[in-house]
Amino acid sequence: MKISELSIQELYTIVNGDNMPSLYRKGKDLVMLFNKYGGYREICDEKGLPSINKANGQRPSRKEFTIHHLRELNGTDALRAILEVIVKESSSPEECAQIINTIITNDGYSVVEYNGIYSITGDMVNHNNDIINEAKFTKIQNDILIALSKAKISVWVAVAWISNIVIVNKLEELYHAGVDVKILLNRDYTNHKYFPETDIPVFEKRGRGGGKMHHKFCVIDNQVVLHGSYNWSTNAETKNDEGITTTHGDLQMATAFSLKFKELLNDAQPVEK
Repeated sequence: MKISELSIQELYTIVNGDNMPSLYRKGKDLVMLFNKYGGYREICDEKGLPSINKANGQRPSRKEFTIHHLRELNGTDALRAILEVIVKESSSPEECAQIINTIITNDGYSVVEYNGIYSITGDMVNHNNDIINEAKFTKIQNDILIALSKAKISVWVAVAWISNIVIVNKLEELYHAGVDVKILLNRDYTNHKYFPETDIPVFEKRGRGGGKMHHKFCVIDNQVVLHGSYNWSTNAETKNDEGITTTHGDLQMATAFSLKFKELLNDAQPVEK
């Protein structure tokens, strides 16, 4: 997990627990935190926090110590683990997660909750910054299944109409494997009649002007976006002229779609099962 210097400067107060819902950590607590998750072997002594080789030879403040270690761990899985434990041990995990989200969203990451467990989605796996767009106009179901099969953390689906049982079964398989799967549908008779039964959390809403929730996109692990005209329906696969584009590597786009999904979900209603 790699974040910007600005994000590091904003995150240190959350790690330290200064006037935050996160747990307040004294100097020795911070040393234990970074030792456990960052692989350090440091100790506090009578002079205070371990040296970070300041020019004046003085020992660091809590702020300086935390920022120094966050910088050293930036770009490693240890940073992700530390932020996840900060949320876990908070007195208000939901509030803590929201604060962290406002900071790391611009880096292509987000904190998501599944069955009370908070994890950070997104990963800078595309080191060459290559953005790949794959447009398909036939046999689209297969491309969706291939993309879904690679999901590790989250699959957020906002599609006006869904009746394709093959795709829903794949989503349910991911859901029961621990992936954060959520589905948002248009609120209408068609979905009430044809949407398959599932254990997945399903929500519905109308368009903000009283019309249709007409989006057709899916965000996978906050990295891959599927978008186009294709409803996840039997007719779309077998009868209609449709198209879908799968975008890999555009983290800015993925984050924009993730934020849009959260916005749509704010005033959506759970579908009664």
